[in-house]
Amino acid sequence: MTNLLSFSLTPQEEERVKYFAHIGRYLDPRGAADIAMVIVISVAYFIQLVAVLFMMWNRDYPPIKAKNPILMAFVFVASVLWFAGNLQVNGHVPLKDTQLTQCKAIGVWMHILMGVCAVSSLIGFRSFGLYQIFCRNRPYRGPALFISVIITVAIMLVFGIITEALPGDLSVMYNEKIDFCTFGFGYRIGMFALIWVTWIVVAALNWRIRNIKSSFNESREITVACIIVFGVLIFMTALSLAQPKYLAYRALRIAATTLNSFAAMTIWWLMMALPLFKCLTDRQVYLKQWIFKLRQDGLQRAYHVETGT
Repeated sequence: MTNLLSFSLTPQEEERVKYFAHIGRYLDPRGAADIAMVIVISVAYFIQLVAVLFMMWNRDYPPIKAKNPILMAFVFVASVLWFAGNLQVNGHVPLKDTQLTQCKAIGVWMHILMGVCAVSSLIGFRSFGLYQIFCRNRPYRGPALFISVIITVAIMLVFGIITEALPGDLSVMYNEKIDFCTFGFGYRIGMFALIWVTWIVVAALNWRIRNIKSSFNESREITVACIIVFGVLIFMTALSLAQPKYLAYRALRIAATTLNSFAAMTIWWLMMALPLFKCLTDRQVYLKQWIFKLRQDGLQRAYHVETGT
């Protein structure tokens, strides 16, 4: 099959290079570098999958349970969708004669909404829950949290519906000649505006909970994550708006996908690495240290931890 990603130059890629030359443009064909990137990032995600399975197996271990393992599992799933969508959106794999030509379904619904925005929203929901508990003395799963979830989902649905309603040349469409998904300039602006808003909300929530009880204070981890994400967002926004044809350049498309995947994975590891590592290597000692912090914060009753037990 000529539409498979290959280490060698396929006839399809030769035709694409000739077409780009014919219209006066340059193209780095897909090949070994793209495959190597896919393999390396996939291995990294497989390692993270093992960590997620370990997390779920030990989800009743109090320091892990406090991190909301189910929510963090969904963050991992969303980050995988983010990466999978990048393979299409950033032009790493052949699209012709495959389902990957569905640029709206994969490039927008899966990549942007269920990937990028879902990661930021899930982290935001966790921060909002901590804000409700420690800053407003209200239940984590109160009406405010459910309303925020409904509003977030509604915004994503509206964005997706608008995408479907717009013609391809004004939103996103598959270009068979170049075998890429192409995004309209105005649509790119709207897409990045949505992503920026979601992460600005996460950063604002993180600022509001910066002084909560130490046992649950993740402001340092989320601050680092936000710095990384905003750095990647600045790079991707500038690249997409100033150089929308970056997909044709091997170094730029690989840099874009690698940075996106690094940001997505870093968010998860910053929050989960310490409790997972301690659960694996120093389970009882870390649990005692964690319980001691609970007592210092006056939260032992909430976790049914009594002095001397």
